[in-house]
Amino acid sequence: MRNILFSFVVLTIVIITTSQGGKAQNQPISGIADRRCAVGGQVTNMLSGLPVKKATIRLDAAGGEADIFASVRMSTIGFGASAGKARYATTSQGDGSFCFETVEAGQYTLSGSRPGFLDTSYGAKSPTESGKSVIVGSQPHDDLTLALVPQSVISGKVIDEDDEPVNGAGVKLLLRTWARGRFRNIPVRGAQSNDLGEFRVADVSPGTYYVVVEPKAENPASSTSGRKSLRTFYPGVTIVAQATPILVQAGEERSGLNIRILAGKVHHVRGKIVGPLSPTDHGFITLLPQDEEQVSISAGSSNYKPDGSFDFPDVAAGTYNLTYLQVSGESAKGGRRLVEVGDQDVNNIALAITTPATIRGRIRIEGDHPQDSRPPNFQSIHLVLTTADAVLGPSAIATILGDGSFEIHDIVPGRYLVRVNALPGAYVKSIRYGQAGAQIDITTKDIDLADSSSGEMDVLFRYGLANINGQIDQAQNGENGVHNVKPAHIVLVPSVFDPDGRGILFGNSDAGNAFSIKQVPPGRYRAYAFESIDFAALHDPAVLKALDSVGTELDLKEGDQKSISLGLISSEEHQHLLSLRESQ
Repeated sequence: MRNILFSFVVLTIVIITTSQGGKAQNQPISGIADRRCAVGGQVTNMLSGLPVKKATIRLDAAGGEADIFASVRMSTIGFGASAGKARYATTSQGDGSFCFETVEAGQYTLSGSRPGFLDTSYGAKSPTESGKSVIVGSQPHDDLTLALVPQSVISGKVIDEDDEPVNGAGVKLLLRTWARGRFRNIPVRGAQSNDLGEFRVADVSPGTYYVVVEPKAENPASSTSGRKSLRTFYPGVTIVAQATPILVQAGEERSGLNIRILAGKVHHVRGKIVGPLSPTDHGFITLLPQDEEQVSISAGSSNYKPDGSFDFPDVAAGTYNLTYLQVSGESAKGGRRLVEVGDQDVNNIALAITTPATIRGRIRIEGDHPQDSRPPNFQSIHLVLTTADAVLGPSAIATILGDGSFEIHDIVPGRYLVRVNALPGAYVKSIRYGQAGAQIDITTKDIDLADSSSGEMDVLFRYGLANINGQIDQAQNGENGVHNVKPAHIVLVPSVFDPDGRGILFGNSDAGNAFSIKQVPPGRYRAYAFESIDFAALHDPAVLKALDSVGTELDLKEGDQKSISLGLISSEEHQHLLSLRESQ
């Protein structure tokens, strides 16, 4: 098995979309008695209220914590829906109506999409909200309104210093979002300017973006030191920290974003890879601004020559990370160093290939093994180092033996987060790393392997997980005195996150408003019950601060069996709390 790979992380945040593949159908996987419109209603435009025809409507069964994310959609990342779950699809009619005639009893997520609209869940106010669940039982749900969020559009014009239109410039939208413990700028959409310099980026979700323009590539033969077009952020700066963010609302047409590409003196960065290179190596070199995400923008990449020499021809003044990475089969090697570019060419840079690091360690378990859990199997554990420098980069997987000992080989230079999946019935109590006899606790930290130093790691699991059961408080406000059941998303937010932002636990309430979350690590949490929720915002400190007033504090000890009652946070209240975040 390969132990080197490239990893995508969304957000700490995890943003998942239900697969739309396959033939639309309106037949259950295992049917019950036929009835007219077990689930039905009308598809509308969220902003205008007008009916939407020819929309694809999906009804997907929810069946576990992983399915909580099935209705959280962002078109930049996609994963398939859970296999074996009931799935239905149909199309809205001319008046916007839709109908699923027969549906298996259970809890479902309802969503829809159409060109010109964003993939939206029932009850959600934005594409990244979970929306409301639909519980199918003996009574039909034939009057639902599925309001689709219209796409937003960002448009404008790219001009040069002489106010002439720029043809062929690349325009990118960078979504500002919270991921892996801090705000990051992730590229999500792009377009190219036409002969009039005009650009139009469609299918944009609500959010905060930076707009950046990459000049059209010039002939390398003309790449000599001198003034050239520079990568420029809106409204006209070369550094993302000085750029103006654009807040886009649902269905908004943001036009008139005129961006004048700046020109400045550019230079060559030349050098040579120092270290063992072979004809079979197919590594690559990147030169990236130090203060920006590696997945976002590159100042240039270079295919080095057989002798290891390289040349970046059009580099503006600044501080850059010069990186070499080569992955082949189960081995990897690389090197990294800072490069300062001033007012002249930088020559004779030596980029040393360092010896890949190796980490050896052991997994241990404390406490009494619960009778209702399986005996520990160390080889079922996945221990992975993922890059902390960006949302895309090298990772390394541990090879774990039956006695709990492990080795991680071919770790290229960089900063890494340690990710360990849970052992049934146990939680990760501590992770320690360093030289023998001098290890430090890195449970809530990343580790710096920039010098490719090798070390020892100790991972300690402990038995003693807690369980939570509870009930959602809801008013008797249904028709004819019937209890108006609103399925809720249960969220436990820890007081201390993992280094990559993980640690939030999820659950769902059932038709009786009851819920349970099993195998919760001890610690302090705030518990919430949301009718719908923007999962992508849960890691934003400003959002969590806004939620303080509506959460229930929990202090869980080892082995606790707690029962709690939670008030339901409505979709409207959740949106109000998010608006408080935006105003900060």
